[in-house]
Amino acid sequence: PSAMMGQLVDAVNDHHLFGELDGEILKQARANNWYKTMKDDTLLKKFHKEGTEYLQLLKIGTEKTVLTSNQKSLLERCVANLQANPSTNEALFGVVADGCERFKELELFWKEGCTGSEMDCKGMIDICDINHTRKHVIITDFKTTGKSLGEYPRAFEYWRTYRQLAYYGYGLMCMRPELVNYTFEYRVIAVETATSINEARMFEIQSAWILEGIKEYLKYLKLIAEGRRCNWSNDFMFAPTKLDMI
Repeated sequence: PSAMMGQLVDAVNDHHLFGELDGEILKQARANNWYKTMKDDTLLKKFHKEGTEYLQLLKIGTEKTVLTSNQKSLLERCVANLQANPSTNEALFGVVADGCERFKELELFWKEGCTGSEMDCKGMIDICDINHTRKHVIITDFKTTGKSLGEYPRAFEYWRTYRQLAYYGYGLMCMRPELVNYTFEYRVIAVETATSINEARMFEIQSAWILEGIKEYLKYLKLIAEGRRCNWSNDFMFAPTKLDMI
């Protein structure tokens, strides 16, 4: 295909998961200002004529997973719910604005500087948005829960998700020191798996949770550096505030 068609096919391959393809073709073309003067039906004909073979090769090359019917139905429901909620739709499918970076499954590798031991650390941020214009970072993590979303805050506490988010923020600043003076915001997208509805919601994490997470990961890094055993307890004593569902 031509250079522009190749870019369009790459974008469709990156963003299309399953189901009807034409909508994704038009969405990616319009979002990236490709074929601006071309009508929708003409563009679709051109794509299917010039880009289909390349798209099939990309799918083979990336070893996309074959799903069962039940798995496909589950994913379709989850995606539909994520798209129906304005907050999750923007975080997952929104167009990245000028002056911003968006990373999905951002791998983190860094040496901690808190204990004097410079231990190797690693992590992965599900979605990381960096707005250089506003000097603002949003770290978003995905979680599933077997209970209703109304009960998710308890799981957030129990599994110490606030500590994980704070730790990832620390790792990101170690890898990207220029972000130290940026403001950080933390969010969780939770999807319930207890019913066939698979409702999805975004939770905004207040700074009090993150401050507690910082204290905890500093404590455990110190214990690890000293070669001491870390005993993890499920007893939860800290409850700064309720989570805000957005």
